[in-house]
Amino acid sequence: MKNLFTVTCNKLFLIRHYTIICALVIPVGLYSTDSYARLSNYETTRLKSTAGAGVGSVLMDEASILNPAGIAFYTMSSIYFQKGDMSVTPDDYRQSYIGNEPTSFGIIASDASKGTGGSVSLTKQQVGYEKRKRISAALASPVTKKSSIGATIRKTTDTVSPSGRGGDLYEEKYVQGIFGITHGVSDSFTLGIVAIDPLKNVPEDTRGIIGFQYTFEQIISIMADLGADYSTDPSSTMQWKGAVQVKAYNDFFIRFGAFNDKAISERGNGAGIGWVGPKLVVEFAYKNTNIEERPETNQEGSSIKETSFSLAYKF
Repeated sequence: MKNLFTVTCNKLFLIRHYTIICALVIPVGLYSTDSYARLSNYETTRLKSTAGAGVGSVLMDEASILNPAGIAFYTMSSIYFQKGDMSVTPDDYRQSYIGNEPTSFGIIASDASKGTGGSVSLTKQQVGYEKRKRISAALASPVTKKSSIGATIRKTTDTVSPSGRGGDLYEEKYVQGIFGITHGVSDSFTLGIVAIDPLKNVPEDTRGIIGFQYTFEQIISIMADLGADYSTDPSSTMQWKGAVQVKAYNDFFIRFGAFNDKAISERGNGAGIGWVGPKLVVEFAYKNTNIEERPETNQEGSSIKETSFSLAYKF
């Protein structure tokens, strides 16, 4: 009888134990969703000009967007505003967007004046009938004089239409995390690495990316990122991004970039110009994306042209 009582108690303990685990895990699983190709990840104006490259760069306004660790190297605060527009071809896409022209908007507030850096952002995107609203918060801290670590948590609300025509709209919500590391090898060479959605709440978004930036004579900077979904076959999800930044005159910078992402069959290029003053930063960028046809996922071929303007105040 004693053994039977012991076994019964153990079983009840296990049931209770797994019930608690399920209660904690299931809500996270409810946020899991299939990604929809037309709603891409938000990029700042600078990132559009470099075709998305910048994991290895020490960036502030992009902390909650790309690599959160970089903000720890700053000793200031920033308010950032961005407005973007987009055109999509072929013509049948354009017709379906009448009255719902593609647009994007973003506001980012960052503070790194007290050693540990933090950033919050609100971004909104609309492509046809589909919309994305994302709230992100990043935190970063120096580990050594040359290294820092950071983490971002972001909550996304997508309003999607599988047909793209708006008659079957539904809403999805999910939460994801990003972990980043930035290391300064020297004053002119920096490395960065990020793990995007390592918990795989949206499996299609899971990525590991490593990047670098090398600056020559404070005039020319070269940036390159290489990544893939490390949880599957990396060769089929490989992505690369490369860019060059040139200091043209005093505080003016010109940027060019290109990218290729096998996972979503997208490739393209970007270009932009920026003026970086003591307090004010003004950026303008143009990005062109070609989406290849993928019958297995019902993805139609199209071309996207984006323009973006941003204004940031440093204090």
